[in-house]
Amino acid sequence: ANGMKSEYQIAKEKNNLIVPIGCTGYVAKEIWHEVNQNLAGFYGRDDGALRDAFEKLNNKSDNTSLVKNVIAFLKSMEKR
Repeated sequence: ANGMKSEYQIAKEKNNLIVPIGCTGYVAKEIWHEVNQNLAGFYGRDDGALRDAFEKLNNKSDNTSLVKNVIAFLKSMEKR
């Protein structure tokens, strides 16, 4: 948990793309909630398509659906 928090802080400081998959565990969920409160600050925009794709990163699902959700989120980031 501490390692994930440290990596998250480093990624924020370096303005890296952060893709928190909240449904995978406690710290990831905390990070997902923090990013969710400020999508525009993290991703440069907060539109419906981005929000929909981001919200799915916090939905419990099977592995195949989770991978599809991550890919859909990354594709939504290409459109910025």
